[in-house]
Order: sequence, then C-alpha cells, then structure tokens
Amino acid sequence: MITYLALIIVIIMILGVSLLRYIENDYMENLRDKLHSQAILIASMTRDIFQEPEAGRMETLAKEVSREIGPRVTIINPQGKVLGDSDQDAETMENHKNRSEIVKADEKGVGFSTRFSSTLGTEMLYAAVPVYLGDDLAGFVRVALPLTEVNQAIRQIWSMIISAVLIASLVSVIISIKFARNITRPLEEMTQKAIVMAQGNFNQKIYTRDDDEIGQLAEAFNYMAQTLKEKVQEIIKGKTQLESLLSSIVSGIILLDKEGKIQLTNPAAEAIISFSSDEVIGKSHLSLLRNYELSTKVERVYKTGKPERLEMVLTLPYEIILEVYLGPVVDLQGEVSGLVLVFHDITELRRLEKVRSEFIANVSHELRTPVTSVKGFAETLLEEDTLKDPRAVKEFLTIINQEAERLSRLIGDLLELSKIEGQGPLKFAPVNLKEVAEETIKKLEPQAKKKKLTLKLEYPSTFLYVLGDEDKIHQVFLNLLDNSIKYTPENGKVEVVFKEENKDIQVMVKDTGIGIPKEEIPRIFERFYRVDKTRSRKYGGTGLGLTIVKHIVEAHHGRIWVESEPSQGTSFYFTLPKRTPKL
Repeated sequence: MITYLALIIVIIMILGVSLLRYIENDYMENLRDKLHSQAILIASMTRDIFQEPEAGRMETLAKEVSREIGPRVTIINPQGKVLGDSDQDAETMENHKNRSEIVKADEKGVGFSTRFSSTLGTEMLYAAVPVYLGDDLAGFVRVALPLTEVNQAIRQIWSMIISAVLIASLVSVIISIKFARNITRPLEEMTQKAIVMAQGNFNQKIYTRDDDEIGQLAEAFNYMAQTLKEKVQEIIKGKTQLESLLSSIVSGIILLDKEGKIQLTNPAAEAIISFSSDEVIGKSHLSLLRNYELSTKVERVYKTGKPERLEMVLTLPYEIILEVYLGPVVDLQGEVSGLVLVFHDITELRRLEKVRSEFIANVSHELRTPVTSVKGFAETLLEEDTLKDPRAVKEFLTIINQEAERLSRLIGDLLELSKIEGQGPLKFAPVNLKEVAEETIKKLEPQAKKKKLTLKLEYPSTFLYVLGDEDKIHQVFLNLLDNSIKYTPENGKVEVVFKEENKDIQVMVKDTGIGIPKEEIPRIFERFYRVDKTRSRKYGGTGLGLTIVKHIVEAHHGRIWVESEPSQGTSFYFTLPKRTPKL
C-alpha cells in the first residue's frame, strides 16, 4: 500500500511540475510578446521627440504611456542615460548602457531579461527595443512588468497540485486499505501460524472462502502443515527409537562423517573410552582415538568401502582392550559418506582368559608336585628291597600321607573358591564378630602354643554385629589367623583388634612375623601366589587362602587390604557393614 501510494504521489508531482513549467513558459512567452509589442509602439511614438528633443518631454511621455498601458516605461539615449522613466526621476537613475536587455536590443533588435529591480524592490521582466532615425540609433525604449502575477499564478498551480496529491493520497489510502486488508489478513494469519508451527505446534489450519491466489495459498499452507506434522512425527518417532536403541546397546558406537569428524556417539562409547559427547562432536576422530592402526583402518574403509576389524589397546585414563568393527555408511549414490565405529570392551574377557590360563597352569603345577611325590614313593615301596626295611617304609608312608593331606587341602580350597566365585547363596543373618573371633582363637590355641605365640583379642564394649554368613566369616578369621601363626617365629605375638566406624566394623589381624616385601603386596591376593614358594609349601600353604578371604569379604560388601614391613610383621585389615541386633 505504501509503495503504490508513493508511486501515485510521485506521478502527480511529476505531472504537476511539468504542467507548471509549461504554463509558466507559455505565460512568460505571451508576456514577452506583449511587452515587445508595447515597446515597438512606444518606440514609434518617441521618434518625433528624438528628432526635436525638448527638456521634460521624454519623462512626460513615459508617464502618460505607462498610465495607458500599465507597464513601466523607460526611455534611454544611445549612451545609456535615462531620459525619462514613468516610476522614477530620470536624473537620479544610473546609466543603463550595460543592462542586459539594452545590450541585447542593440545587438539583436530586441532584448529581454528577468532580474530583481533595486529601484522598485521586486523581480521584473524587461523588454527593450532600439529607436532609429534613419540608419542612426537615436536611443532605446524599455518597458517592464513586475512578475508578481506570474508568481501568484505559479503558487495557485502549486496549491492545486498539493490539493490533488492530498485528495489522491486520501482516496488511495482508503482504497488501498480496503484491498490490502483482504490480502494482508490471511497473510498475517499465515505468518502467525507459521511462527507457531516453527515452535513445534503443527495443529494449525487457515480458513478462507475465497478461491483466488490467497485461497489457493491457504489450502497449500494447510496441506503443508498436515504433511509437516506427519513427517515430524515420523522423524521424532525414528529419533526416539534410535536414541533408545543407542542408549540400550552395551557396545560403544561412534559415527563419523566423510571428513572423519565425529557426528554421533552413544553413552556406552562415552563410558568405555571416557569422554563427553559435547567435547568431541564436530572434531576429528584422531583427537579422541590416537591410534595409528585404527587411523589406517579408517582410511582403508573410506577408500574401499569394505568393513574392517581390529583389536586395540587404550592406555588412558586406564588400560582397556577394545575390539573395533569399522563399517562404511553408503549413500543413495553408492558412495561412502561416513563410517560407523563399534567398540566392544574385551578387557575383562582377555583378563579372564589370562586368569584361566594361569589358573590351569598353577593348578597343574600344584597338583603335579604331590602326585609326583606320591607316585614316586609308592613305586619305591613296591620294590622288594624297600619292603624289607621297616624304617624306610614308615618314612615313605609318612611322606605319602603328608602329600595326600596337602593334595586334599588343595582340592578343598579349589572347591571352596569355586563355590565363592560361582556366587553361591550366602546365608545372611546377624553375626556377632566377637563370638566368631573367640571361637576361631580357641581352635588355633594349640597350634599357637606349640610355637609359644601370644594370641590377643581387643574389642570395644558395644555390640559387634554384622549381617553375613557366619561360616564364611569364620573362614576369614581362620585363614588370616592361620597365616599369622604359620609365618610368625616363636615367642611372637598375634592379635585381633576390632574398631567401630560410622557404618562399618573394621577388623585388624596383626602379627610380628616375617613380613611381606612392598613389591609383593599388590599380588598376595592372587590365586596360587606365594611370596616365598619354598617356605609356603613347607608350612602346607596352597596359595588360595587369601584369595578365598578376599572373595568372602567382597561378597559381604566389605573391603580388605594389608600393611607390612619385612621382619616387622604384617597387619591385615578388612571391613564389614555394621548391623544393630534386635533385642
């Protein structure tokens, strides 16, 4: 509306200005012709006076003629001196020889000029003609009219133009508003509903009765809204399903674009590799996975479009072993537009394989020694010469019995460890740790007296109850105290100290034994691990006691650790969750 209104105003202004210029030019042309004619007439009247000049006659003629025809009349001699003027005293007037209209009249026979008259104080139109007596120039006659009428006419025309512009503008505004409303109302409605749609609400519809272009646009808008609603619902459904799928997959997934930049990750990948998706999205995979072999495989998949596999080790923030599947993402044109990296954490699998391999080797080794001893001494006993020596028979049978007992203990510990690792059902009930410790100490007192060891038990006055399996907890005390008694020299000391904490009860089994070197402490809870294998076998150890203790404590949601110095003794600590008994 504003555009067309401005166009109308500009057109009217152009027409008005053109008309004004035409009228002004036509009016001025007619005025010049009129003044020219009047000047010629007055010039003919002055010839007689120029032939017989008399003082005052020129001024009298100029005033009389001016009164008759209206314009100002000035009579000038060839030298430019004013001889007579209808409005001013000729004697006081300046020389007019250099006035433009006089110069032009002398050159062309008539001269016109428009300028401000300092004498009359207004803008004037001048016309001058020469007066000849034969071939001689006798003087000039000049007539002049003020341009007040012309200016007034021009102002009237401008008033008409401005009035026409205002009327046309008013009419245009009224008509434009009427028609614009029919157009802008549905467009504004579409705009508002489009904004609402952009905010996610696609339940928008425009109602119109017109069948014109606006009506067709409204129908197209309604169709678009419905189509968008359906498509967005499909996208949201697919996105939700994809997010749920990616979140529930335990394998890590990273999606790369064709430039090798990370576009998508799932929570499993973030947990396995220890990163945040916000930190890596849009960055190259090299900034996250700095592995030469993986980078080589990625480049190969981009070039060949064939999937690859590899096994890699990441050392930061901790060492993990990953099996990686690299699959290409192919677009509709059959070109590789991206890459999917699927990560499987096989650290635990490889650890279990290693543990199993070591376990089999250790079991084989541990079983081979007593079996070999039994077999060797049994074969010796079968010889006739040996049977004739009762002392040798008794000695060999004693060794066979010891090896059989050792074999029995080893098999028993293996079965116990198998039960614990198999997470067999524990019989949880309130257990009084003080009573369990006292009972265990009583069982081991004869063994301690043989080595002249002092057994001591310290506990607070409060109840020391935990929720657990009493038999398993008894086995923890038994294994720890048995180790302390075995590896403490004569006249030593073994003590059990209870300490009550906020939510746990801490138990310390401390001895003054041979101690454990610092470098060996991290491995003492491993299966079949012995600090001194020769000495351990001498005391009948199987290398599984501390492993069993660790599994039992952790099965009760506790923790166990050790502090030791060689030749200064060893302190084993373990905690169990506290339980208040019902009285």
